Amino acid sequence: MKNKFKTKIGIIVVIFLSLAPVFLWLLSAPINLRFNGFTAVLTSIGQLSGLIGLALFAINLILAARLKFIENYFNGLNRIYVSHHLIGGIALILLLIHPLSLAVSYIPASVHFAALFLLPSLENIPKTYGSISLALMIVLLFITFFLRWRYHIWKISHKFLGLAFLFASLHIYFIPSDVSRYYPLRFYMLGLVSLGIAAAVYKIIFGGNKGLAYRVKNVYNPRSWLVEIELEPLNKSLKFFPGQFAFVSFADKKIGKESHPFSITSSPQEKFVRFSVKALGDYTSNLKNLKAGTAVRLEGPYGTFCFRNFPIKQIWIAGGIGVAPFLGMARSLIDSDRKYKIDFYYCTNNEEEAVYLKEFKDISSRFDNIKINTVFSSEGGKITAKMVEKELSNLLSEEHVLLCGPPLMMKSLESQFKERGVPSGNIHSEEFLLY
Repeated sequence: MKNKFKTKIGIIVVIFLSLAPVFLWLLSAPINLRFNGFTAVLTSIGQLSGLIGLALFAINLILAARLKFIENYFNGLNRIYVSHHLIGGIALILLLIHPLSLAVSYIPASVHFAALFLLPSLENIPKTYGSISLALMIVLLFITFFLRWRYHIWKISHKFLGLAFLFASLHIYFIPSDVSRYYPLRFYMLGLVSLGIAAAVYKIIFGGNKGLAYRVKNVYNPRSWLVEIELEPLNKSLKFFPGQFAFVSFADKKIGKESHPFSITSSPQEKFVRFSVKALGDYTSNLKNLKAGTAVRLEGPYGTFCFRNFPIKQIWIAGGIGVAPFLGMARSLIDSDRKYKIDFYYCTNNEEEAVYLKEFKDISSRFDNIKINTVFSSEGGKITAKMVEKELSNLLSEEHVLLCGPPLMMKSLESQFKERGVPSGNIHSEEFLLY
């Protein structure tokens, strides 16, 4: 129960930090003046949306910095990125409402002035800062949500959000407002904005966590669409739990030096770190061309998707390359002191795609508490919660379900298991390796 509460602290803190400006704003002037008439109401809506939107923007930059200590309070980095995506959308909406509400509030006095309010002006530099910030955010978040640019181009464009935040910070600091008049609100926003800028500088300018130095030892191609990469440490080795992932960047210009997240498929007891990557795009398709000796940086580990974090009765369901974190976990079972009871479902289109089936069966023969099941969609349809329940010798509601695979598959199975009595707290998924 304590651990479950800990993973919700992050959301609670985000809500508190984003709403704290509202309470300070309410204290900065008599409440009866805030909503006294059409103009006052729209002005108040504009001010509140701007304060909350900028607070969420600062929080989002902090979340994007991939700070290790924050991960435990969101139940893993993948959950942080889900929150990051949602918070970014909410912040954009609020920051759009901010100038629109203020502009509309001027309509009773002058429609012409209301229209001009949205445009930048050399006569009002603080307002111009806000206009530039808003324009940058609209363009960049449109790219994020609607355009399918190549990863490295998208990543470069995303860095300009820090610039948009800087202009927004200058706007709120210099514009005449409650922030400039009421010092508790001013100091609060200045503190939160400073943390956001510090996080952006840490990530964009200094590159964040530089990671550990490795080099490529071997590259294998068990299938034309699958590459296995084996890395050896140059100095310090990565310490991780089975099922976790790391951000990997290769010093190879032909492949690209940007970092990508991949699940670790080796056991923590092994000397080398291994990854299994499916060719899903230009970057992953080129990994088969890696040469032995290529320098590598590993940043991590991240994630809480590990069988050791849950009770002994578990159901593992892997869809396609979603088998990767389960490989690391299965390879670690032999070193575990606890007697886990695991029902593993390996789900692929056909047997040819079940690349690691033989290894799972070998592990099962040595560790008799893991049962291997296969589900080939080309032969018998897709896996269902009903199918899993039928195979169990005990109550489904007592099991912890670990899911990793295509998002639609995981979403469907999560709903099915809940309908069949599995508590939501017993269902765990890992989506990050599919990003």
